[in-house]
Amino acid sequence: QGDIIAFDFGVNGGNATVAENGFYDVTVTIDAANDTKTLTYELTKTVEVAARDYSACVLELVGDAVAEQEGAEKDAAWSWGNVYSMGTPSVNGTVYTWEVSNVKLLAAGGFKVRTENAQAQGDIPNFDLGMNGGNATVEADGLYVVKVTIDAATEAKTLEVTPVE
Repeated sequence: QGDIIAFDFGVNGGNATVAENGFYDVTVTIDAANDTKTLTYELTKTVEVAARDYSACVLELVGDAVAEQEGAEKDAAWSWGNVYSMGTPSVNGTVYTWEVSNVKLLAAGGFKVRTENAQAQGDIPNFDLGMNGGNATVEADGLYVVKVTIDAATEAKTLEVTPVE
């Protein structure tokens, strides 16, 4: 009985993260003896999980910001603009990097990176990756370098888009 506290527990207002894939026991302690209702947590890794092997995973750019150009074709999976293959990644340990240069992107649209044909590839589930929780965009029509990095040890995915200089 008494007051019930609702909370969304994370780190500095964000989600709690782990350094390695695995299964964890989570212990949450609530100190309700003070006005701040202090919350703490402890993660204890109980089972190791091997990092996924992305070396054969083909990624592609898709969207109405992907201009018509050599190597681009109409999107059959989402019917959203054009598709441009990024191929398979370079590998450094558990870090996989896909990079394409001189891709023509348009400011009037948006795009994402997805697994080829929006399909799972072996034990790699299908995914799409944009920026800031939505589609990626560019400020001006032009040629760009698009780089995707996946750290398979943490499953952290990043997308970088920079103009060709």
